Amino acid sequence: MADIKKDVIKYAAPIVGILAVGALAISITSKFFVEFNDLAWFIVLTGISFGLYSVADNIFLKSFNTNDELRKGNVAYAIKLLGFAIIIAACVSAA
Repeated sequence: MADIKKDVIKYAAPIVGILAVGALAISITSKFFVEFNDLAWFIVLTGISFGLYSVADNIFLKSFNTNDELRKGNVAYAIKLLGFAIIIAACVSAA
């Protein structure tokens, strides 16, 4: 369990940075530039998607090394990652 927390925390700084930029962009665009509000929401949803993917990768696929499997050309593993990405995209876009 400690390894999972360490790997998830490794990605915490970029995710929090993306979410902070998105939150700042939402607050500015909702007041002054309404036309660009969807772009700000896109930034926030991208941060949420990246966070969910890193958590799923570290919890469900802990026994695999993602970089090594993709370097080997493991097509089945790539399709499995694509499935996770589609599920996360569907969940985030419905929100």
